[in-house]
Amino acid sequence: MTAEECLEQELSPRECIPKSIEEKIVAHADNLVKGTKEITLSERLRRSSGLPEKILIRMKKLAEEIEPLRKE
Repeated sequence: MTAEECLEQELSPRECIPKSIEEKIVAHADNLVKGTKEITLSERLRRSSGLPEKILIRMKKLAEEIEPLRKE
Protein backbone atom coordinates (compact mmCIF):
# COMPACT_ATOMS: atom_id res chain seq x y z
CA MET A 1 0.00 0.00 0.00
CA THR A 2 1.04 3.58 -0.43
CA ALA A 3 1.54 5.76 2.65
CA GLU A 4 -1.81 7.42 1.90
CA GLU A 5 -3.57 4.05 1.61
CA CYS A 6 -2.02 2.97 4.92
CA LEU A 7 -3.51 6.03 6.59
CA GLU A 8 -6.91 5.25 5.07
CA GLN A 9 -6.70 1.78 6.65
CA GLU A 10 -5.67 3.35 9.99
CA LEU A 11 -2.11 2.03 9.72
CA SER A 12 1.18 3.85 10.11
CA PRO A 13 1.80 5.95 7.00
CA ARG A 14 4.63 4.27 5.17
CA GLU A 15 5.30 3.23 1.61
CA CYS A 16 4.72 -0.53 1.42
CA ILE A 17 4.62 -1.20 -2.31
CA PRO A 18 7.34 -3.72 -3.21
CA LYS A 19 9.73 -2.54 -5.89
CA SER A 20 12.60 -5.03 -6.19
CA ILE A 21 12.01 -8.62 -7.27
CA GLU A 22 12.98 -9.77 -3.78
CA GLU A 23 10.43 -7.45 -2.16
CA LYS A 24 7.79 -8.65 -4.60
CA ILE A 25 8.51 -12.31 -3.80
CA VAL A 26 8.23 -11.67 -0.06
CA ALA A 27 5.01 -9.66 -0.47
CA HIS A 28 3.52 -12.37 -2.66
CA ALA A 29 4.55 -15.06 -0.15
CA ASP A 30 2.83 -13.07 2.62
CA ASN A 31 -0.36 -13.00 0.54
CA LEU A 32 -0.04 -16.66 -0.43
CA VAL A 33 -0.79 -18.23 2.94
CA LYS A 34 -3.42 -18.08 5.65
CA GLY A 35 -2.02 -19.65 8.79
CA THR A 36 -0.12 -22.66 7.48
CA LYS A 37 -2.28 -23.27 4.42
CA GLU A 38 -1.61 -21.97 0.91
CA ILE A 39 -4.66 -20.22 -0.50
CA THR A 40 -5.69 -19.41 -4.06
CA LEU A 41 -5.67 -15.96 -5.60
CA SER A 42 -9.48 -15.98 -5.49
CA GLU A 43 -9.40 -16.74 -1.76
CA ARG A 44 -6.82 -13.99 -1.19
CA LEU A 45 -8.91 -11.43 -3.02
CA ARG A 46 -12.08 -12.57 -1.26
CA ARG A 47 -10.55 -12.30 2.22
CA SER A 48 -9.25 -8.82 1.28
CA SER A 49 -12.56 -7.66 -0.17
CA GLY A 50 -12.81 -4.75 2.29
CA LEU A 51 -9.77 -3.11 0.73
CA PRO A 52 -10.08 -0.51 -2.04
CA GLU A 53 -10.27 -1.91 -5.57
CA LYS A 54 -6.93 -0.35 -6.57
CA ILE A 55 -5.16 -2.41 -3.87
CA LEU A 56 -6.90 -5.61 -4.96
CA ILE A 57 -5.83 -4.93 -8.55
CA ARG A 58 -2.21 -4.52 -7.42
CA MET A 59 -2.43 -7.80 -5.46
CA LYS A 60 -3.69 -9.56 -8.59
CA LYS A 61 -0.96 -8.03 -10.78
CA LEU A 62 1.69 -9.02 -8.24
CA ALA A 63 0.42 -12.61 -8.26
CA GLU A 64 0.41 -12.66 -12.07
CA GLU A 65 4.01 -11.42 -12.11
CA ILE A 66 5.42 -13.74 -9.41
CA GLU A 67 3.44 -16.98 -9.86
CA PRO A 68 5.18 -17.93 -13.14
CA LEU A 69 8.52 -17.76 -11.29
CA ARG A 70 7.33 -20.55 -8.97
CA LYS A 71 7.01 -22.85 -11.96
CA GLU A 72 10.65 -22.46 -13.00
